[in-house]
Amino acid sequence: MLAIRIVGGLGNQLFGYALYRYLLAHGKRAKLDIGFYRHQNMPDIDKRDYYLEKYFNVNADYLNLMEKAEIYCYRKIGRYDELKYFDKGKGYEADVLNVNRGVIEGYWSTFLFAEEQREGLLRTLSLENKYEDDPLLREIKTVNSVSIHVRRGDYVKLGIDLPRSYYDEAMEYMQRKICNPRFYCFSNDIRYCKKIYGKDITFIERDDALFDLCAMSACKYNIVANSTFSAWAAWLNNNDNKIVLHPSKWYPGKESKLDERIWPEKWVCL
Repeated sequence: MLAIRIVGGLGNQLFGYALYRYLLAHGKRAKLDIGFYRHQNMPDIDKRDYYLEKYFNVNADYLNLMEKAEIYCYRKIGRYDELKYFDKGKGYEADVLNVNRGVIEGYWSTFLFAEEQREGLLRTLSLENKYEDDPLLREIKTVNSVSIHVRRGDYVKLGIDLPRSYYDEAMEYMQRKICNPRFYCFSNDIRYCKKIYGKDITFIERDDALFDLCAMSACKYNIVANSTFSAWAAWLNNNDNKIVLHPSKWYPGKESKLDERIWPEKWVCL
């Protein structure tokens, strides 16, 4: 049996879930381990909740008490490495299907697993009916809407927030490619965004992560941050003619193994 250790915020949880579905589709026996959310101890990272069951009908299997106890015993006797299979920070390991027993750790930040099962995942993760009567969502669907995601918060503390120049270039690109684009800004620091990005943008101030995911995915076009949250919103965007812009580096000014795998090929790198 494979235990997939789910960690991080909603975007990272969705990557873990996509891997889980991929393994099941290939005949593997797999379950989710969500113990991370009971024992978070990372002072520089925003605390997260487990959202998949709250927001979606994922219908997943989870580790039972006996299975958790077995993993705990391996940790206590110093043999946990015998169980652990890790993505080595790359978000992808080609031989993951060769593993039959153990704990799968890491973020697995690639859409390669999701693309193979896109139709099934779109049904499971559908947000169509959650805000169908919302006037803002109806507006977004009727104009040439472009989502802009600006992640700050813990990213500012860690020094990995994207520079303004990225967003300026991205908006200029969209204005060249799209007739009468309407920009909608989503952020965990809207006050900052209002100071920086001017008046020709609609700033979304719902403080509702699910609405933000739904609204960004409903936009016809997307400008994503170095964030798995907005990356998933863009992936869930089912517009056949969508344009998705992403930063060239996951960590500004630094090389990262994530740059090799996380972004779908059709998305535009800036």
